Amino acid sequence: MALIGGTKKMRGYYEERFRDKDLTMLQGKYSVPLFWRSSVVAFAGCGLVSYKLINYHVSNLKYN
Repeated sequence: MALIGGTKKMRGYYEERFRDKDLTMLQGKYSVPLFWRSSVVAFAGCGLVSYKLINYHVSNLKYN
């Protein structure tokens, strides 16, 4: 079963918050070193889970 949530897929949602048969997801991460061991990180993503591919609707899009 495909899932959205956790530390790797769609950060910001609890692990396995959205779970179903099919998953479509797009996410990105950008990191800029500041100084010594510090950096600034930004991430964004959006995704859909559904029982069948034909049931995908933009209104059900989850984003972070």
